[in-house]
Amino acid sequence: MTGDFLIVKKYLSNPLVTGTIFLTLAGTTSRFMGFFFRIFLNNVMGSTGLGLYQLVIPLMSVCMSLCCNGFQTATSKLVAEKPQNRQIILICAIIMSATIALLLTIIMYSNANYISICILSESRCTELVKALSFSILPAAIHSCINGYYYGLKKAAVPAATQLIEQTARIGTCYLIYAILSDGSSCFKPVYSIYGIVAGEASATVFSVITIKKDFSYFKISVKSLKTTAYGMAALFIPLSLNYILTSFSSSVENVLIPRTLIFSALHTQTHQRPLQFSLHNLIIMISQTTFGDHLLSSFLSFLCTLLINILFPLPGSCKDTALSVHNRKHSANTGCGPSA
Repeated sequence: MTGDFLIVKKYLSNPLVTGTIFLTLAGTTSRFMGFFFRIFLNNVMGSTGLGLYQLVIPLMSVCMSLCCNGFQTATSKLVAEKPQNRQIILICAIIMSATIALLLTIIMYSNANYISICILSESRCTELVKALSFSILPAAIHSCINGYYYGLKKAAVPAATQLIEQTARIGTCYLIYAILSDGSSCFKPVYSIYGIVAGEASATVFSVITIKKDFSYFKISVKSLKTTAYGMAALFIPLSLNYILTSFSSSVENVLIPRTLIFSALHTQTHQRPLQFSLHNLIIMISQTTFGDHLLSSFLSFLCTLLINILFPLPGSCKDTALSVHNRKHSANTGCGPSA
C-alpha cells in the first residue's frame, strides 16, 4: 500500500499530470453546465431567439482567432522557453492583443448594422453584434494570462478561469430572467450576449487578481519590450493564420447553413434540394473523418455549403416567409413579439 501511494504521489507531483486533470475536470464541468444552459436558453428564448444567438456566435470565433488564440499559444511557448522574462512577455502579449481587440470592438460596434444585414442577412442581429463587441477586449486579456500560466505549467488557474467564466455567464442570464419574470417583459436574445460579456469580464478580473502577485517587483524597458515584440510577432503571425482560416471557414459555413435549411424546409425548389443537402452532410462527414478537426476539413465543409448556396440561391421571399411563420409561432407560445 505504501509503495502504491508513493507511486501515485509521484505521478500527481508531475505538473503535466495535474494540469491534465485540472483541465479535464474544468472542461467536462463547463460542457456539462453549457448543455443545460443551452436547454434553458431554448426554453426562455424559443427556437427563433436561439437561432439569432447562434448566428452571431461565429463572429466571436473569428475575433478570437484574430486577437486571442495566436497570442495565447505564443505566450505559452515563450514563457516556457524563457521563464526569467515571463513578465515582459506577458506585458507585450497583452499590449499587442488588446490593441487588436480594441480595433475589432470599434469596427464591430460601429458597423453592427452592416454586419447584420449584409453578412448575417438578419437585421435583428444588430443589437446582439453591438453587445458582443464588448466581450472581445476582456477575452483577449485573460487569454494571454492563460497562456502565461500554461507556459509555467500551472494549469489550475486557466481551469478555474474557465469555470468562473461559465458560471458568470449562466448566472447573469438567469438573474436577468428572474428579474424579467416578475414583469411582462420577455427574455430577448441580446440578454444571452450580456451573459457572454459578463463571463469574459469575470474571467479577466479573476485572472488579473491572480497574476498581480507575480508583478510585485518588476521593471520594464522600451528596448526589452521591442525585442520581445519581434519574437512574439514571429510566432503569432503563422499561428494566427491557421486559426483565422479555420475559424473563418467554419463561421461562413454556419452563416450559410440556415439559408439552406430554410430553403429545404419550405420546399420552394425541386425535389433535388434534399439531395443536395444530403450531399453536403456526406462531404462534411467524410472530410471530418479523414482530416479531423483541421483546416482542410473546415475548408471542404465551407466550400460545399458555399457551392450549394451559389447553385441554388435562396429567394428573399422564402426567408421572409420562414421568419414570419417562425416568429408567429414563437409569439403564440410565449406571448412575446419578435425582438427588434
